[in-house]
Amino acid sequence: MTIDAALLDPGERLLWSGQPNPLRYAQSRSGITVIAGLAALVFAQIWTTTRDGNPWLGAVFFLIAFALLLSPLWRMWRAYRTAYGVTDRRALTVIGPPLARQISVPLDQIHSVEIRLRPGHLGDVLFGDADHDGFIAVADVDAAVRLLRSSSRTTP
Repeated sequence: MTIDAALLDPGERLLWSGQPNPLRYAQSRSGITVIAGLAALVFAQIWTTTRDGNPWLGAVFFLIAFALLLSPLWRMWRAYRTAYGVTDRRALTVIGPPLARQISVPLDQIHSVEIRLRPGHLGDVLFGDADHDGFIAVADVDAAVRLLRSSSRTTP
């Protein structure tokens, strides 16, 4: 997926674009859900093997467990449908359908940029007030950081 020119305002220029690495994106976003899924699976198994356990409640916990355990696949699929961009006015995250979203952060609202390097020449470029605002598992970290810092006049 790429940043569609129709998403840009008149006169706005796209300076950088990238996509997350699907495997690394899923790994970075799914750690706690897999642990919770394993716990729910163990609980469901214990619940359904005891004589007093309600089998319907056990089935619900099995469904929850499998949903949590399959969440990395969902996140990998979402990574294929995600594009990041830096324009001369804002930082963009565009997520395609289903559950499409567009996140736009004006460059003058970016006060700091944090880099988290990952194995395989990948990294996260975090900006904004929340830990989840930014570009996750991108290959060209240096270019994105250089543009964000120079365009928004952020602190290192």
